[in-house]
Amino acid sequence: MEPPPQTDPQLHTFFDPFREFPFRRLGHGYPMAEALKHCATDEAVNFAYGMGTLYFFTHALWHSYASYKDGDSLVAFFDTLVFDGFASDILPSFVVYHMCRLTANCVTENGYVPSASPFFVGLIMLEMVWKPIDKFVDSVMDATIRNAY
Repeated sequence: MEPPPQTDPQLHTFFDPFREFPFRRLGHGYPMAEALKHCATDEAVNFAYGMGTLYFFTHALWHSYASYKDGDSLVAFFDTLVFDGFASDILPSFVVYHMCRLTANCVTENGYVPSASPFFVGLIMLEMVWKPIDKFVDSVMDATIRNAY
């Protein structure tokens, strides 16, 4: 039996610090905001959303700049936006939102959530799923849109 193919994204031939801890955590601003909705102020939630948005564009600009000498800067920019859109926003936010809602429904007493347990469950879920989601999105992009360029 052959070993599974190694996911080696075409545009990630160099070290990308934005995809490693601690910078990768900044990209999870959207799922963190979903977790914070149950126990924090609107300002804290908006700050987390802003942190995620800033990460998206900073990562895309950095990746575009790093790929400039290869002539793929525009492709790298949009590739990074698509990757971050799915791996940092859509999929982790979906998981965290639903786990927080499930936890809040389980601990709700008379319409009031008495603890910050949905927040902690959301953060624990984010820690458990971020690497598998990154690998999944990379493999799907390698098999689909990255073949076009």
